[in-house]
Amino acid sequence: ISHHLVKAFESLFGSVTCLPGCFCMYRIRTANKRQPLIVAPAVIHGYSDNQVDTLHKKNLLHLGEDRYLTTLMMKNFPQYKMMFTPYAKCRTVAPDEWSVLLSQRRR
Repeated sequence: ISHHLVKAFESLFGSVTCLPGCFCMYRIRTANKRQPLIVAPAVIHGYSDNQVDTLHKKNLLHLGEDRYLTTLMMKNFPQYKMMFTPYAKCRTVAPDEWSVLLSQRRR
């Protein structure tokens, strides 16, 4: 319930700051002009950074990659909104081993 409330509140302002894993869907290109969004060079360049030389970068790139991607999207496309759609449906493959589940819950 809290996840829905927080994301719905953020969505009011058009800036949902973190859409984790199976809860997200991104538009690859704009619907009308076919402008690249998630595949835009600036987003790809920013998201492809893999030099982890500080604790901040480790947390950003290894533990918060979903938050970092939404940050890059909002930074490079301020004219668009990141929206939460509570009635959307998704499917995922759940871990079948306890150790795998725990490794995904490292935050």
